[in-house]
Amino acid sequence: MCLTSSIPVNLLPETQYVLSSSSGSRVSEQEFRPFEKRSQLWVKYEADEFYQKSSQKPHFSPSECELLAFFPNAEICRGGYKLDVRHEISKGKLDVANLDKPRFSPFKGFEEDERERLATVYMDIYSELVGTIKLIDSMDVSMDILAATLKKVEELQRYGFDVTAIEAHLEKLQECHKMKKDLEKHDMELLIVDGEIKELRVKLDESVTAKKNNDNEIVRLDSNLHLVEHKILEVELYFEKPVEGELDIDKLVDIP
Repeated sequence: MCLTSSIPVNLLPETQYVLSSSSGSRVSEQEFRPFEKRSQLWVKYEADEFYQKSSQKPHFSPSECELLAFFPNAEICRGGYKLDVRHEISKGKLDVANLDKPRFSPFKGFEEDERERLATVYMDIYSELVGTIKLIDSMDVSMDILAATLKKVEELQRYGFDVTAIEAHLEKLQECHKMKKDLEKHDMELLIVDGEIKELRVKLDESVTAKKNNDNEIVRLDSNLHLVEHKILEVELYFEKPVEGELDIDKLVDIP
């Protein structure tokens, strides 16, 4: 059964699917058909500035990769020709990153009205995301907030929102945030090194002062040594002379 009926919100344009489960049972078109826009909220969304500027056309549908993941026997037709799925994968035209980890569309299993309600939730998430980006630009946010915002971007991208520019902007902010953290770390390391250098300079100054004091003490002691040697020589000369009168011992040993 090819999915050929008109769908107001695109399910991968110009592509038809023949879906069957691994058990061979067919899957109804309604199971993957998104919804018709009945809610008045769509008028509001399409009038909003954020919607007009970005020209969003979300399809709210599973990707080809997801369909292949759900249904290994799926056939994909384009322009009346059946695609060789494995050949398309080998050429990089089909994403196989999630083939081993199927991710079911959140709309699968819901009634059409509920699918539309979920779609409006995603529209609100997109609107909130745009406001968050403006807030992030004006504040110094953490890496955790940036990572959480990027997860929202990835989810919106999955359902056809054009968030490439937002994603690139957030990734650039992440890079700048990381560079800022690295600079702060380097600045802290420089402060530590600068403190160690100051301590070494203080110790060097203390060593220079101590050496200067030691040198002065050596000069003083050397000077005293010369005085002592001179007095000793005087005493020796005195005793070598004939004794005349009394010996003035205090005079001979008057050493400072």
